[in-house]
Amino acid sequence: MERLERLHMSLIADSKERKSVKQSLASMMEDKSAKHELIVDLERNCHELKKEAENAEKTLRERAAAEEADQLIHAKLRETLIAVSTGLEPSGPGSQAEPVVVATSNEVLKDLDLALRLLSALRSKKELLFKEKTELANVVKEFERERESLQRAYQGTIHTVEELKTKIKHQESELEVSYSEIEGLGRKVQSFMDEKRKLEGEANSLRSKSLNHTVRLERSVETKSVEVNQLSKEITALRVDGKGLREELDRTREDLSEASEELVRARDELNTVAELRESADAKVATLNDLLNAKERNRKRREPWLLAGSGLATFLISRAFM
Repeated sequence: MERLERLHMSLIADSKERKSVKQSLASMMEDKSAKHELIVDLERNCHELKKEAENAEKTLRERAAAEEADQLIHAKLRETLIAVSTGLEPSGPGSQAEPVVVATSNEVLKDLDLALRLLSALRSKKELLFKEKTELANVVKEFERERESLQRAYQGTIHTVEELKTKIKHQESELEVSYSEIEGLGRKVQSFMDEKRKLEGEANSLRSKSLNHTVRLERSVETKSVEVNQLSKEITALRVDGKGLREELDRTREDLSEASEELVRARDELNTVAELRESADAKVATLNDLLNAKERNRKRREPWLLAGSGLATFLISRAFM
């Protein structure tokens, strides 16, 4: 019975642990889906960032090509300016440059100054784009690291889920073994109840037999007592009748002695029957105590055991009625 109680408690503990494992598995599956969605978002963001980086690199290449073209234009402008300046120098004393050439030189200088400012602005934009490209590369690297970390966490979650599934299968197999053991114990309890009913039937039979035998002995004792009283009266009458009846009185005394011996034997048999009755009552009380103990133990077990105990109690009460 202690083993059955331990199995019952272990089943309850396994059921609680199984519920907690299922809850943790459900939460892990939710975390898994959330992490999967986060990984998908990160991959989409990384893809978008890669596209932006490619577009930025393309823009940088275009601007670098434009800058190279501007540098070529600037070099040509410098060469033109040098050529113009050389052409404006006086060839001798008293010689003067032509006004048209001077005006052209001033326009070239203005164009050169504008080109230099544009070149400086392009360089500033190039530096800004380089910084943005560096920051974008850092962001992409950070997203890659985060994606790898989430991927590792996702793989760890999958591994944990597989371990939990294996543990649940193992616990289910253990529960099946425990249920089979409980069924075996239930069959043993049923055989014990059958044996108990058999012993109760034998005890009731012994009780009825002892009761009948006691009644018969009591009636026999009463009959013998009546006979003894009758013999006593006859002895008294014989004593009154005279000495001639002494021999008959002696025979009567012998009969009385035999009757007394029979009475003693009857009393001994009555005592023996009473002892048998007390022994039967003690066995019945022991059986009742054992039944009460079994019933108290079964009340802490499964509902079908309680139903079996109620049926056994009902059968016992009907047997004693």
